[in-house]
Parts: sequence; C-alpha cells; structure tokens
Amino acid sequence: MTSYDFEPFAPIDFLGPKEEKELSEEEKLKIRLKQLEDFVEKQRQEIEQLKQQLEQTKKAYQMRVKTLENEKQLLLEEVKKLKQENENLKQNLQQLNQILAQAMAEKQKIEKSIKSLAGQFSQTIQFLEKRWFSLAERIIVDVLKEVLKKDELHREEDLKKIFRSVFMEKLIEGEITVRANPQDVELIKDVLQEVKGDLVKFELVPDPQKARGEFEIETENFFIERNYDEIVEEIVHEFLNRYLHEGIPPEGEENEKPSEIEEKEEKPFKEQDKEETTKVEEQEIKPSKVEQKKFEQPKEVKEKRLPIEEQEKPSPEKGSEEKTQPQEVLKKVTSAQELKKAIPKKVDIPKKEMEKIKQILSKVESLKIEP
Repeated sequence: MTSYDFEPFAPIDFLGPKEEKELSEEEKLKIRLKQLEDFVEKQRQEIEQLKQQLEQTKKAYQMRVKTLENEKQLLLEEVKKLKQENENLKQNLQQLNQILAQAMAEKQKIEKSIKSLAGQFSQTIQFLEKRWFSLAERIIVDVLKEVLKKDELHREEDLKKIFRSVFMEKLIEGEITVRANPQDVELIKDVLQEVKGDLVKFELVPDPQKARGEFEIETENFFIERNYDEIVEEIVHEFLNRYLHEGIPPEGEENEKPSEIEEKEEKPFKEQDKEETTKVEEQEIKPSKVEQKKFEQPKEVKEKRLPIEEQEKPSPEKGSEEKTQPQEVLKKVTSAQELKKAIPKKVDIPKKEMEKIKQILSKVESLKIEP
C-alpha cells in the first residue's frame, strides 16, 4: 500500500509518479481493483447505515402519525361534544328568552295592577277621609246644637250677625213691628239703624216669652218668625263657615307626649274605636241641682225646642232593657269640656281639618255656657 491517502472519487488511473514507474500494468490494475472493492464495501456499509436510519425514521414517523391520528380522533370527539353543548346552550338561551318575555309581560301586568290598585286605594282613602270628616262635622254640629240648646245665647256678636243677615233683606221695608226678648231690643234697634237707617219705621215690642235670639217681624205683606232652633242652626253654620272653610292659624300644639301618640297609633283602629265608643256609651253626665235650675226653662219653650224626631219617638217597652246610645250621651252634654269627651279621639281625617275642628272646640269653650 502506498503512503498517500485514498480518495474514493479520485480518477482510477491516478497514481503517484514513483508507483507508475516501478509497477507494471497488471499490478496497477490489481491495486485499482482493490481500491474499488474497498470503495464499494464502504459505500455498501454507508448504504446499510442509511437504510437503518431511514427505517428508524420511518418507524418514528409512523409512531408520530399514529399519535396524531389518536389526537385527531380525540379532538373530533371534543368538537362533537362542544357542538352538542353549543346546541344545548342555544336551546337553553331560547327558553330563557321565552321565560324573560313572559316575565316582562307579567311585570307589565303587575305594574298595571299596582297602578290600578294604587288609584283605587287613593280613591278609597280620599273617600274615607271625606266620610270621616263628614262624620266628625256632623258630630260637632249635633253636639254644638245640644250644647247651645241647653243654655241661653250670650255672645251678642253672633246674635248681631244673625239679626243683620235678616234685616238686610230688601223685602223688609216700610213700617215693621219686631217682637223680641227684652235683652235683644237694644241690639235689634242698633242693627236696624245701621242696616236700614231711615228706610224703615220700626216698633220694638219686648216679649219675655221669647228666648234670646228669637224674634217675630210683622209687615204689611208678610210675617217672619225665628225660633230658637233656627238660631242655633245659624250659629253652628256660622262656626263651620268661620273655622272650617276660611281656616284659622293654630293656637298651640297638643299637650300629648310623642310616646303617647305613638302608643295610640300602634293600636289597631277597630280595637281603639271600640274602646273609645264603649267609654263614650258608659260615660254618664249628671248635672247638679244648681245646673238643672240654671238650664231649666219655661215649659212652653222646652216643648217648642223639642225636635220632631223626639216628639214622635215611641216610648220603650217596660220589659226591654235600656241601652245607652251615642245620641243619648250627646243629649247629656252641658259644657264644652264634656263636648270634647263625647267626640271620639280616633278619627282618621286630614291633619289640617283636625286642627280646624280643635279650634272650633276651643271657641266653643269661649261661649259662656258652662255652669
């Protein structure tokens, strides 16, 4: 073997200059052949190695393909599940939309019902307020009538207004004759001079049978009589017009403590109304002998002032039990203090109107009717 390196792709006839001269042609061919055999063997070995590498790469790729196919299958199954879940979510969303639409429709119905109920409730409250106020007004009117009927009229200011309203009529002219209580003669004279002046010629006849406020007017064409009941009616309506409709400023706050007011408001309406009604029915007001004498009036006047309902009312049977009614309690009222006790405290009416009613009660106390 020569000392130079073998180059597999070198030309076959490539030899060093010394070998070419020393070797024969046959030896040269043998050497070349040996070189070729070695080259071929090396190429075969390299090919075998490449085949092995290729086989290994093939197996690796096959394993990879198999793994990818498994992953693909899993992904397909996952996609299928997601599609099913998506479909279920769509159905659920559709159902929820339907439920939401129904809920909105129900909400609108409920809102309409609430508005309708609120309107009805408001109307009911207004109706009840008017009803209670009317009831309170009737109670006050009845109580004032009973109180005023039990005593003579003392406020000349109210009597003067009543006389003035009568004598201001245009029909009253010429010569007239007026019969009245002796205490009212001067008052009527002043009113006639103030209202009519020289338009009428009047004759005042004192009549002791007339109560204060009662009078008779005689003219050439007609006759006017005002009895005690009519005077009381006019005074009561004068109170109502003055204090309920015109309004007056509050004179002071109630002496009740806030805790007492809260305790009253916490009680149920029916129970408190029942308790206070029972108290009013059980309350008996018995005037003393001095009071009876003071309020005692002539028999003719008493009969004249007796209401028609009481005159026609049949007497109760002997076997029947007597029950105290609110009307009977009102008949026993003889003063403004008892007037307050006779009126129920629990009346659901507006605050402003209640203040006006309280002012009426305070004004009633100013009338000199207490014994």
